[in-house]
Amino acid sequence: MKYVMKKRAWLISLLCVLFVISMAFTACGSRPAEAEEETQRSALLFLEKEASGSPTTYHRVAFRHPDTMSEEDKAATVLPTPVMLEAGSSLYDVPIPEREGYVFEGWYYDSEMTKPVSEKDVLTENTVLYPHMIPSVSVFALE
Repeated sequence: MKYVMKKRAWLISLLCVLFVISMAFTACGSRPAEAEEETQRSALLFLEKEASGSPTTYHRVAFRHPDTMSEEDKAATVLPTPVMLEAGSSLYDVPIPEREGYVFEGWYYDSEMTKPVSEKDVLTENTVLYPHMIPSVSVFALE
């Protein structure tokens, strides 16, 4: 019973800290509302998994546009929302971005697209991935 009470107190304390931090960012106006909502969703997802009592370790996988991508391309490419995955999960199976007229070619660990994610890679820590998108070739365009 004491363990459950301590765990609840810890969760309530963590929620309070997250609330204060989010209020500080809101008051400063230093973060866009979308980024704040993303952080809150990730924090709540983490708390739900922690509250389940599972001893499993989870890591956050975030998705960002490469620095080399133009603002127009960034606006046209819809990235997946960040996810919390169990440690040891395959990074090859994370959600993929969407963009009309483009094909997703794979995830990279760096914005410069020099370190690709392979089928053998597993999640061992919080990670940020960058998508490689290429224009699709229409069969009709070849005729």
